[in-house]
Amino acid sequence: SDSISSTCLKTILEAKNKLGNGKLVQNIDIVCPPARKTGRGLKKTAYSPIRAVAEHHGITCYDAPAKQKEPFSKWILPKD
Repeated sequence: SDSISSTCLKTILEAKNKLGNGKLVQNIDIVCPPARKTGRGLKKTAYSPIRAVAEHHGITCYDAPAKQKEPFSKWILPKD
C-alpha cells in the first residue's frame, strides 16, 4: 500500500544517512503508478504518495506503464 511503501522508503533513507552514502545503499530509483485524473470532471491530477516522498529527497521517479498486455516482468526501465 502507499503508506507502507512511503514508510519503507523513509526508513531506508534514514539508515542511509546514518551510515553514510554508499555504505548501505548506493542508488535508489522509484517506479510509481502513473498519475491519474480525479475529482469532478477529472480536472485534478493525483500522484502516488511515495512520489512526493521520493521527490522531496531528490530521488528519480519513473512511471510504470498504465496499461499493458505483457506481464510487468517484461517492462524495461527507461534509461536516462
